[in-house]
Amino acid sequence: MIAFCQGCLTGTIILFISKGKSSHILRFSEELFFIYLLPPIVFNAGFQVKKKQFFQNFLTIILFGVIGVFISSTIITAGNAKSTSSTVLFLVSALTTFLVGA
Repeated sequence: MIAFCQGCLTGTIILFISKGKSSHILRFSEELFFIYLLPPIVFNAGFQVKKKQFFQNFLTIILFGVIGVFISSTIITAGNAKSTSSTVLFLVSALTTFLVGA
């Protein structure tokens, strides 16, 4: 709640200082978030999980992991096969496209 109020106050101050013309004084980079901010958040969330809760939900965690990897590799394999089959210059075997997807 405190962070929300701080964000609203900061946004209001920036809006009044810039007189509504430019709200791009502070830019948020996706690269900054995904490379530098997100990994510590995920690590901390995983570190705070209690062992008992983790092992009670172990099957669910593994199931989501396996299904997620299967879906991701299937989509990447299909996209790679589709993109390489339409070009004559690139003749790639099905095994190679599956290995790239995996």
